Order: sequence, then structure tokens, then C-alpha cells
Amino acid sequence: MSVVIKLGDRWAMKEKEIIAFQAQIKELGEEKQILQENYNNLTRENDMLKNDFNELQGKYAKLEKDYVELKKHNSTLQNDHSIAQDDLSQQKAENEELRARLTETKRNLSESHKDEKELNGLVKRLREELREIEKVHKAEEKRVEELRHQLLSTKHELEIEKKAKEQKDRHLAVMLHEKEKLWRQVEHLNGKKALPQRLSLIHICRCRRYAVCRSRWSPYH
Repeated sequence: MSVVIKLGDRWAMKEKEIIAFQAQIKELGEEKQILQENYNNLTRENDMLKNDFNELQGKYAKLEKDYVELKKHNSTLQNDHSIAQDDLSQQKAENEELRARLTETKRNLSESHKDEKELNGLVKRLREELREIEKVHKAEEKRVEELRHQLLSTKHELEIEKKAKEQKDRHLAVMLHEKEKLWRQVEHLNGKKALPQRLSLIHICRCRRYAVCRSRWSPYH
């Protein structure tokens, strides 16, 4: 009886330990779930940080390229500045030379002030001659324009005459052809033989004949 009581007490203690262990397992499961959620959050934050880090790397590379370009631009500006300084020094030298020339020119002008009246007269004569030349030039332009109009009108008249002549030659060729047909019909009715050869249209237009002529031209000229 005492053994059963001892076993019951032990079993009760084991059950209490099992219940406590299960409670600990449940707490550990909840802690594990919380840790898993924290891990997932940390993973997402890590991914976001990686993306931010990649963007920062891209921006840093772009900034490095911009820095290199700025250095190149700065070096170019420095070269341009040195060139501009050289040009400025050259311009200063040229200005000094121009000042010297200006002073010399002023001296020459002061010396040539006496000849100013003669120069004014010469300028006046040159202006008058220039006006005369302009008048002659305008007259020549007007004459050339008139000749151009005459040439265009003459060309138009020649084209009209050429077209009329071509039309007349075509009409004459048609008439001669009809005349030749009529002549053949008459010869056929009269019982005569047909013409031995047919003349070309050029011969017909030149000689105005449809049979062999006594001219120096051959029948097929």
C-alpha cells in the first residue's frame, strides 16, 4: 500500500513536471514565433539596406564619374584661363602698339591739317564721279533689261513660227500623201503602172513633189 502511494506521488510530480515542461515548450514556441517574425523583419530590413547600399554604390560611382568629368572640365578651364591670359597679354601688347600708331596718326593729322581743303575737294570730285558712274550703270542696267525683254519676245516669236512651220509641214505631208493616194487611184483607173519608188517625206517637203524630180537630190535624201 505504501508503494502505491509513493508511485502515485511520483506520477503526480511527473505530471506536474510534464505540465510545466509543456508550458515551457509553449512559451518557447511563442518565443520562437516572435524570433521568427523578428528574423523575417530583420531579413526584410537587410534586403532594404542592401538595395539602399546598391543605390548608394550607383550614386557613388556616378559621383565619381562626375568628379572625374569636373576635374577634366577644371583642367580645360585652367588651360582656357592660361590661353586667355596669353591672349590678354597679347592684346595688351597690340593695344600699346595701336596707341603708338594712334599718337603717330594724330601727329600726321595735325601736320596734314593744311591739306584738308584739298582732300575735301578731292572727295567732292570723287563723289560727283561716283554719282555719274551710278547714273551710267543704271542706264546700262535699263538697257540690258530692255534687250532681255526684246530677246525673250523674239524667242517667243521664233518658237511660235517654228511650231507653225512644223504644223504646216505636217499638214503638207498629209496633203501630199493624200495626193499620192489619189494619183495612184487615177493611174489604177487609167490602167497605168504604179510609181517605181516612193519618195521620202523630206524629199516631198523640199521639192513639193511626189514623183522623181530632176534636182540634184536623190529620191531618199
